[in-house]
Amino acid sequence: MHWSPDAQGVNGIYLGKDIVAEASKVIEDVMRAITPKVMTWGQYGEAGVHVLRRHVLGQPLPPYRPDYTRCIDHFLIHAGGYAVLKGLQEGLNLPSSAMIASFAALREYGNTSASTTWYAFGYTEACEGVKRGQRVFQLGVGGGMKGGCNVWRALRDVDGSKHSAWAHFAGKRLTEADLPRGIDKDVVRHPRAVELLAHAGPISALDTETIDEH
Repeated sequence: MHWSPDAQGVNGIYLGKDIVAEASKVIEDVMRAITPKVMTWGQYGEAGVHVLRRHVLGQPLPPYRPDYTRCIDHFLIHAGGYAVLKGLQEGLNLPSSAMIASFAALREYGNTSASTTWYAFGYTEACEGVKRGQRVFQLGVGGGMKGGCNVWRALRDVDGSKHSAWAHFAGKRLTEADLPRGIDKDVVRHPRAVELLAHAGPISALDTETIDEH
């Protein structure tokens, strides 16, 4: 990822085809470093049993991966695009409910690189609510490649109702049905897409089912 001119001499940001693989390596390094610091005591016990079964008993098990929803209350994931979020969701094994803040940031503000995590933070404070003692996990990736994460613990209940970036929501929580595309099932729901399809002429019931599936 770098800044350079193209074949016509126009300057722009170049993204190599290996950017996804490199970003994955960075995120893996970040998660390896932070995971032992946020796991619960119960998860330490599970990890110990897992290591015993895998390395001592020789059972063919994959590396231990904790359930992050047991040690983190809110997730702010780099919203670099729909595919990026889906990939990170799968890699971290997170439920759709944990991804709403990031998808909300993507819907309202688009791909603003790692700063999407701060928009997601604002949404979480303004619409989800952060209670005293809860943990908020923030994961971002940038050029280099570089990756980083913050784990915040709330020292008090947070009232983010006046957050300027989300004032237009008036504290309303988004659901998956409010998103242009589904999280669990990639169904396009954007009103503009529906409008374009309406002007495209009549379509059969079979065509409609195909559109919903894709």
